[in-house]
Amino acid sequence: MTFLIADGVLPDHEGRGYVLRRIMRRAIRYGRKAGAKGPFLAAVCDAVIDEMSPIYAELAEHRDVIERVVGLEEERFGETLDRGLALFAEAAEAARAAGNDTIPGEVVFRLYDTFGFPVDLTALLAREEGLQIDQAGFDECMQQQRERARAARKDTSTGDTSFSELPKTRFTGYDLLEDRGHVIAVEPRGEDSYAIVLDKTPFYAESGGQVADRGTLRWGDHHLTVEDVQKQGDVYVHLARGEQAPPSEAEVQAVVDPWWRTHTMAHHTSTHLLQAALREVLGTHVRQSGSLVEPKRLRFDFSHFAALAPEEQQAIEDIVNEKIRADLAVQTREMPYDEAVASGAMAFFGDKYGATVRVVDIGGWSIELCGGTHVRRTGEIGVFVIDSEASVSAGVRRVEAVTADIALERVRGLEQQLNTIAERLGVPRRDLIRRIDHLLEQVDATERELQRLRQKAAGNLADQLADHLEKIGDIELVAGCVPDGDINALRTLTDQVRNAAPDAIVFLISKAERPALFLSAPDQLAERLPAGQLLREAAAAMGARGGGKATSAQGGGGDPERADAAIEALRTAIQSRI
Repeated sequence: MTFLIADGVLPDHEGRGYVLRRIMRRAIRYGRKAGAKGPFLAAVCDAVIDEMSPIYAELAEHRDVIERVVGLEEERFGETLDRGLALFAEAAEAARAAGNDTIPGEVVFRLYDTFGFPVDLTALLAREEGLQIDQAGFDECMQQQRERARAARKDTSTGDTSFSELPKTRFTGYDLLEDRGHVIAVEPRGEDSYAIVLDKTPFYAESGGQVADRGTLRWGDHHLTVEDVQKQGDVYVHLARGEQAPPSEAEVQAVVDPWWRTHTMAHHTSTHLLQAALREVLGTHVRQSGSLVEPKRLRFDFSHFAALAPEEQQAIEDIVNEKIRADLAVQTREMPYDEAVASGAMAFFGDKYGATVRVVDIGGWSIELCGGTHVRRTGEIGVFVIDSEASVSAGVRRVEAVTADIALERVRGLEQQLNTIAERLGVPRRDLIRRIDHLLEQVDATERELQRLRQKAAGNLADQLADHLEKIGDIELVAGCVPDGDINALRTLTDQVRNAAPDAIVFLISKAERPALFLSAPDQLAERLPAGQLLREAAAAMGARGGGKATSAQGGGGDPERADAAIEALRTAIQSRI
């Protein structure tokens, strides 16, 4: 575990990361079983580092990362471990009661999907109890989940017709934005829409996170607007719209929208710079987990165990902009995969590569395997601005950023917002923070005063309610309505009423648009007059629902105009029990 994290592996749901997660979660469970009351894995890793770092120095170098990764994973799994073990115990007990020795596949799947129990951990738990798991049932649940996911995905196919048997399309877009090609296949796709295959094209087809090019296909006096390009095998299928399609074997002029391509290239090259900067600032454990490159933005998902601190985000942005200002050359070349990796190109475990790969080298600082389109020098990017950073899932973060004139537009927009805020607050921009701090202090003071007044008003209302205390036999009752308030407000008001009438049953109804009901019974009456039963009977009289424990219960809904009927129903319920 310690060595895996030092080697850049993070807990994940697949590949080496899932092997690590299985090891860690089994260890966490064994620790709990052995009596560990809190986090302990980081201490175990520390012992390993202290013992082995004289030989493996990288363990000590990555001590902080190892401790943080282990601590977060233990914290996450600890949040669900107890509930998952309770579910397993219920399933084991149910299996024995039914004379069965198998934990159902549905339960195994729920433990995996909801509580994060690897299947082998559930199987181990079962063996310890003399049981087994329904592996086939689990596999069926997994398959159903995959099918649901496939059905939910947006259909990005190029239609029912397969063009994959056609000759390979020659892509000329690395060097050209315009080229002539011959039509080798055309298929109508609804009104004014066509799928068109050319023998060669400058249009980049969507792949590797980069969106397809946009542009036009022209022949004679006609043209089509290319809205998307998808791959079927090695065949590029242009999805285009217009009044008519070109005839088969016609020669067409394929023209890529230069604005679309140049801005997409700027964002794609920026993702390479971003990844290198992330690894420099955060550590070599950072690994790309997904990306989207569009003309107006980039999105980059990466493996990391915590949110970026403001200073980390600033450092990453500064490094990328430094490399942009350095105007580094962006060179591409094709070479055998093994040679590319030997030259220092980043290739990640689990990614699939052919025998020959395309290497994108940015000034020797960032070297990656990539088939996308890129600027020729980093200076063409202009500027890089991080828009946001957030969590995607456990262990995966997402950065969204903009470049070039898109970034400048974003900065100008922020400048305009600052000017508007300063104008509305009546201060120069340099005094905005001081003015906002002053306003926040005023808001806090006002809220404190409002809270004081609310408490005073609630105290007065509580006294008024307590003044209407009534007796049903030997039972004291305070029941009444308030004009508004949620269940928390009723609970607080009930506590104040009880200060004045400690032995009374208190029943309050908020006559808001959606009524709330709260009933409290003193401990000495809880057995004779359980609050949950009383509230259910009272709530029914106004069409509401609710329930609770012997000493307190709550409900909601119903017709506020029938609140008096609910109070009368409570009186009847008490009378029938004394």
